[in-house]
Amino acid sequence: MNDWCIIGVQHLLGTTGSLIQEILYLGAEPSNIYLLGKHYSTNQDVLHELLRLGINVRVNRTVGKWGDFSKEFDTYVKQLWRDVRVAVGHDRKKGILILDDGGHCIASVPESLLGCLPIAGVEQTTSGVTRIGEAPSIPVVAVALSAAKSRIESPLISETVIKKMKEVIPPRRMRAGVIGLGNIGLAIASALLSRGDQVFGYDLNMVPVHGIAMCRNVGDLIAKSDFIFGCTGEDATGISWIDEVMGTKVFLSCSSEDREFRSLLTWLYRRMPSENRSSTDRIEVRLPRATIQLLRGGFPVNFDLTDESVPLKDIQVTRSLLLGGLAQASMASGSPGYIKLDSRLQRLVVQEWIEQFPERRSTYGNSVIDQFSDLKWISEHSGGGESSGVTHSLF
Repeated sequence: MNDWCIIGVQHLLGTTGSLIQEILYLGAEPSNIYLLGKHYSTNQDVLHELLRLGINVRVNRTVGKWGDFSKEFDTYVKQLWRDVRVAVGHDRKKGILILDDGGHCIASVPESLLGCLPIAGVEQTTSGVTRIGEAPSIPVVAVALSAAKSRIESPLISETVIKKMKEVIPPRRMRAGVIGLGNIGLAIASALLSRGDQVFGYDLNMVPVHGIAMCRNVGDLIAKSDFIFGCTGEDATGISWIDEVMGTKVFLSCSSEDREFRSLLTWLYRRMPSENRSSTDRIEVRLPRATIQLLRGGFPVNFDLTDESVPLKDIQVTRSLLLGGLAQASMASGSPGYIKLDSRLQRLVVQEWIEQFPERRSTYGNSVIDQFSDLKWISEHSGGGESSGVTHSLF
């Protein structure tokens, strides 16, 4: 990979550093790697180690206004692309590989670079796929839409969310609301139900889910719940319910950035004294009949600036998929669009992980794990088109 320029937006965590070290092992030059971290998920030890390795690293500053992370972050992405344009202009590379988390980088590829040299990307989140849109300007390996990521990662994240919330979630049975019943939302709900909690749910697709009491709207869910888990990846709540709310309501974001409760964040920002406007501390506002708390300033609760957001032995699944996706992207050819993450790669990663940690079978059940021996099933449950530029012998 020594003749590729690699540009990435990533959470700067321990296994992210390990992923970069593997990329260096494959031949990439540190000076050809450009990374942008997010302030709410950057571990300082990891940041310093990446800089020591000679990687070009930036981290956005703390957000000035609550709910405006995405808007402000895009200015840093544009600067990152300016740095890359200068680099490829001075020393023409074979091409550019993008390792993206949230779609900011892929969605902002400068038009001046399109058609000048090969550019391909990897996107690891469904919110990133939403940001990029249905017609990306470059080939994108859709790790986010892979069977391995959607089936394996979600329960691991939900376990971590519950574990990290022990200081605010009472050991007794509680009333919990889950907004958004996709992969993450269902995993969170399942973890809460296993604790014996009463779980309320709301989703635009109002399909009944066993054990979850479905609510007619978000306001109904908030009224019935003490702890509200946002799992939509979008602005989940609005504020139409604010005048009717009573009691203490604790909001926990389980998606990415500060989008989950953006309307509520904006509403609270106007009512908070400026000296109390920290963007990653717990936000608490007392209303006449209620107290509202937003944990981690509305940012994802599993990112607490430690070196991992999910235990090392678990999150290596995602990092392995990303490394394989990057290798696949380096061989991508053809028209712009989403490419399925190679089925053989997915099978290899899942089977190797389960072989190392067989106790994890109980998290999913044998039937789920066994499905990853079926390449046809993996392909059918992964999003994107078939790739014409990958030799399966790599995996």
